Amino acid sequence: EAIRMSPPNFHYSIKELARIYYKTKNGPLAEQYFSQYTAKKRDRLEPEALLLGVRIGQMIRNNDWVYQYSQELKNNYPTSKELQELSSGAM
Repeated sequence: EAIRMSPPNFHYSIKELARIYYKTKNGPLAEQYFSQYTAKKRDRLEPEALLLGVRIGQMIRNNDWVYQYSQELKNNYPTSKELQELSSGAM
C-alpha cells in the first residue's frame, strides 16, 4: 500500500532495492522490485537500469527479460558503457 501512495520519484528507491537484492543474490525479490520499478517508470529506462534488468533476468533464468532489456540497450544506447559491459560478458 505504501508503495502505491509514494511520491513520483520513489521509483528510484525501488530500483535501488532491486539492485541490492540482485547483489545479495535474492532473485525473487530483485525481480519483484525491478518489476515494480519498470511499472512506475514513465520514461525510457536508462542504460544502467536496462543492464540491471538483463542481469536479474540472467539470475532468475528469464530469457524474455534478458532479450528484451539487452535489445533496448542495443537499440537505445548503442555507445553506452553498459552495452560494452554486457557485450564483454563482465558481471
